[in-house]
Amino acid sequence: MSTLQQRRRTAPGTLDTRVIIAAGLRLARGADAPALRIRDLGRALGVDPSAVYRHFRNKDELQRALLDELLREVIDSTTIVPEEDWKGALREQARIVLRVFGTYPMIGALAATLLTRGPAEVDITELHLRGFRAAGLEGDILIQHFGAYESLLYSMAAAIAAVRSSNREAEPEDILWFDRTLDVTPQSHPLTAEYRVPILTFGYHSLCLSSVDLILDSAERGAAGD
Repeated sequence: MSTLQQRRRTAPGTLDTRVIIAAGLRLARGADAPALRIRDLGRALGVDPSAVYRHFRNKDELQRALLDELLREVIDSTTIVPEEDWKGALREQARIVLRVFGTYPMIGALAATLLTRGPAEVDITELHLRGFRAAGLEGDILIQHFGAYESLLYSMAAAIAAVRSSNREAEPEDILWFDRTLDVTPQSHPLTAEYRVPILTFGYHSLCLSSVDLILDSAERGAAGD
């Protein structure tokens, strides 16, 4: 594509935050996506990179906006109403987050340490809180289960995304939780030796979903007063 064609891709006066975010997600899509750079984003938009800074003060602010857009995609993909099936809704959320973050690994990997401070983050927080309220929880026990659920989900999804961003061949369902050897004996580490095989074959994806189920089962027991 010629330089003139690149410049024509974004006509003067049409560059706004939505256009920039859409272009950023296109660049970040897929396991082979490179690290997001402002100059690459400007090139994709056909504008001088400095034009991006008129809408986002720095790369951190752009990354927060992109991550918030991923959360918006999670919300838009949701089909189960928490008040109708709270367990189904929170399980669905976990599956969607793993899928969306894995689709945009360079952005999804940021979720473990980055708060978006955007509208989708607030909306998804409300959605998850509705789920635990529908389970019958209130007060501190609701917040404890909500916190455990979100911290587990986002950290695990970010870990999968981080592996995908550095290993183009890795599929989310195949990424191992413990991807190194365990050179132990029953004498030195009896329990580690006993559970060595499942530890070495447990994937992040299945571990995340099974751990979510543990949190939801705990919420159900807490609501019943057990």
